Amino acid sequence: MRTILSFMCEPWQTQATFEDLDSIVIRCCDFSSDGKSVVSCSYDATCKIWDLESAELRHVLKGHASAVYCCKFSPDGQHVVSCSHDRTLRVWNAATAELKATLEGHDREIWGCCWSPDASTLLSSSHDKTLKIWDAVTYQLLTTMQGHKGVVHCCAFNPQGDTIISGSADRTVKFWDAATGELNSTLKGYHPQPVLTCCFSPCGKTVVTSSSDGTVRIFEAWGDQFESSTCLLRVLRAQGWVWGVAFSPCGTNIVTSDSGTTLRIWNAETGGLEHTLKGHGGAVYSVCFSPDGKYILSGSYDRALKLWG
Repeated sequence: MRTILSFMCEPWQTQATFEDLDSIVIRCCDFSSDGKSVVSCSYDATCKIWDLESAELRHVLKGHASAVYCCKFSPDGQHVVSCSHDRTLRVWNAATAELKATLEGHDREIWGCCWSPDASTLLSSSHDKTLKIWDAVTYQLLTTMQGHKGVVHCCAFNPQGDTIISGSADRTVKFWDAATGELNSTLKGYHPQPVLTCCFSPCGKTVVTSSSDGTVRIFEAWGDQFESSTCLLRVLRAQGWVWGVAFSPCGTNIVTSDSGTTLRIWNAETGGLEHTLKGHGGAVYSVCFSPDGKYILSGSYDRALKLWG
């Protein structure tokens, strides 16, 4: 591991680069809730927790038998959940790197995972075309959601924790009741190719989706629900497969990352492109804002994590 620090005066320049030379592609990255730590996962079957202040590698989380596709801190920053090609979810103590639980139930590799806002449940999405909700205390399976006709690439809770969004290779976006697992509505006909990433805005009234069709689409709810008639607000045109997308904490900006090695920062209201960030040497698979919105973290095929600010 090699860390390069370079503090710049201009906005959205590379502040630090964590070159993880032992990894094979960085597939996902996430900030802790206090913004002091980041977690990354790789095709080398590990997750790694980094200290931002000291720029040091703190822990290597070992236990998965194959590539790890997604990793997320719990809302309080005390735990990490990860999911893998080995068909398992694993929960780790972020302070000690202790493996707390291994969750099994999917029939194929698991592409996405996340915590509910109150950390009471875990959510996973899989190549087996299902999503599953798990109890985050007992680690028991609570609900299996079926309805997609293809690989479910991504999943997320809304900020209120009562609605789940999922995106699939079947080119649809679905909304589910988080308490019952029942399907509420489906958005279809917008993306002509697989949906890769989806997330809610901080207020929960807007969602953004990205696809291998090279576009990012912003939708707004009618009233309190995302129905099939949900309003398509904006279409943002990126480059290649758009692997990563995230709202800023205040909801005014969206950051995207793609197979063209580039990050782009957009105005969420107007759809205007505000900044283009270049520096990675390969496809950028994951991107997220820090909790205070001052920094962006990105993870890439080039085995590097970059901190922008």
